[in-house]
Formats: sequence, structure tokens, C-alpha cells
Amino acid sequence: MTQLTRPARADPFAGRRVPFETAPQLWMMDEAAWQAQIMAMVRGRGILTAWHQLRSKGTTAGWPDLAIIYRDVLHCWELKRMGRWASPAQSATIEALRNVTRIDAAILLPDDLEHVERSLGYEQQRRGR
Repeated sequence: MTQLTRPARADPFAGRRVPFETAPQLWMMDEAAWQAQIMAMVRGRGILTAWHQLRSKGTTAGWPDLAIIYRDVLHCWELKRMGRWASPAQSATIEALRNVTRIDAAILLPDDLEHVERSLGYEQQRRGR
């Protein structure tokens, strides 16, 4: 009789895990402290285009903790403490962000509804496509 097993989860720390004994401070650091450290680095670089969600209530599940623009790169980072895993929604969002090939950045006013409709595919839907 064949025993069914669950597929192994990919280990996000594979090849880079630091043992607790050699660096307990990394294992003791919570996500808030980790985020504060990164934000201090952002401020130290003088980066003005950094965003982090203070409260996730009302936001789409899985959106990364930080979005930082540095030079010509948009960094979208989900932060985890050592030994913790991303949720399925977080993993799916990060994967979707990795596949982005274009960014539409705009300041929109209510009379830009046509741009929103076109960007979200509503225009083709109305035409029966």
C-alpha cells in the first residue's frame, strides 16, 4: 500500500539559515524590529519613496510589508522573523509582483475614470471582447 504524503514546502531559508547558537539576536528579532531596522536604513540613505502599512485592516491579504523605490528598482518585501513562513496569499502576491513587466504610476482624479476602466479591462468587456 502506498502512503500518501504532503509535498514538502520550499524552505525560504535553505542555504542561508543561521543557527540560533551563533546568532541568537537574529532569532529573537520580531518583525516590527526587523522593519524598524530596514526603515532606519531607508532614512539613512535619504530615500523618500518608501511605504509601509501601519495597519493591515481593510487591505488585500498578502500585500508586502514594504514597498521602497531606490534608484530604478521598486522593492516589494514581505518581512518575516526567523523560522516563520509566508502565508499562501503573501507567497502568491510576491510571485505576482515578480512577474510584473510594467508599472502604471499615475495621479488620478475622478475624471480619469476612463483610464481606470481601460487599465482594468472594463473597456474591452463593454465591447464584448
